[in-house]
Amino acid sequence: MIYYPDSYWIAGVLLIIAGLSDILDGYLARKNNQVSTLGTMLDPVADKLLMTGILIVLALRKEVKMIAITVLLLKELALLFGGLVLWKKVKRAIPASILGKGATVFLYIGVLSILFGLNYLNWFIYAGVSLSVVAGLHYLYLAISG
Repeated sequence: MIYYPDSYWIAGVLLIIAGLSDILDGYLARKNNQVSTLGTMLDPVADKLLMTGILIVLALRKEVKMIAITVLLLKELALLFGGLVLWKKVKRAIPASILGKGATVFLYIGVLSILFGLNYLNWFIYAGVSLSVVAGLHYLYLAISG
């Protein structure tokens, strides 16, 4: 993350490139029938690491409230450990749901709004965190109900 607010747009462009390459990667994997269990598990982890890292920096710079990042981190850690337990138990990964994908889109919009100076749209971050928690509860339900 660039630490000069006037240069946030550089981080925004890089985030757009990362997001588009992730979408293209998923599309090509599905189109060419190359979806793997490992990819199904690692792709969301990579997405979460990227977004969480950016959000932590923005929170440290007082651009985003730290409580939102704390809630998101706790949810992600719970899902990570829950996913590992589920994998060990049934050797099955739960694919990303529309709720989780929606949360990611909201988080991207919110972060990009800050990086491009449209701070009045930062509510997308808080909506994304909320939707992410709902998605986490949905994953928990799916894991328990089998």
